[in-house]
Amino acid sequence: MDRKLTKEKILEKINITKICSYCKEPKQYEELVKRTKYKGTDIYSTTSYCKKCSNKRREERRKNNPLNETRKIANKKRNTKHRELNKDKYCPIIEKDKRLKRVYGVSLEWLRNKLIEVNFTCFICLTAIDEKTGVIDHCHTTNKIRNVICNKCNTAIGFFKDSKENMLRGIDYLNKFG
Repeated sequence: MDRKLTKEKILEKINITKICSYCKEPKQYEELVKRTKYKGTDIYSTTSYCKKCSNKRREERRKNNPLNETRKIANKKRNTKHRELNKDKYCPIIEKDKRLKRVYGVSLEWLRNKLIEVNFTCFICLTAIDEKTGVIDHCHTTNKIRNVICNKCNTAIGFFKDSKENMLRGIDYLNKFG
């Protein structure tokens, strides 16, 4: 009996749909998790479960794993220790400037000029803001920067899902039940 798989036999295996052992739905070869390559080919054997189920199970294991909290604490300790050892290299102002450039494409100087432009006051609630309390508000669909406002107002806009209609309904609600 010849146990060696020929390319034709392998291709026959691929064309067959398998039932995922977790969701019990039929899945094609492309939807299954690849395992090991068949010798001398570019074709992989597959597991008995699909990629979606594999990802769900992996997320559940990560959430339920008590070691994750331990790892977070260890990472925090390691980062703090690294900062302490490299105090002369670590500068919060430079770090903030790097983050602003990476996330929003603007510099710390731009933020400072914007704060001067708005008189160090939140446009919405009129509270005082500075470099620490002021945040850059931007549209999440276009990534266009709107202005600098306080963190609470920025969070409120986020809760309203950046929707003028939702905010107007909120105003109507306060007027009616207020």
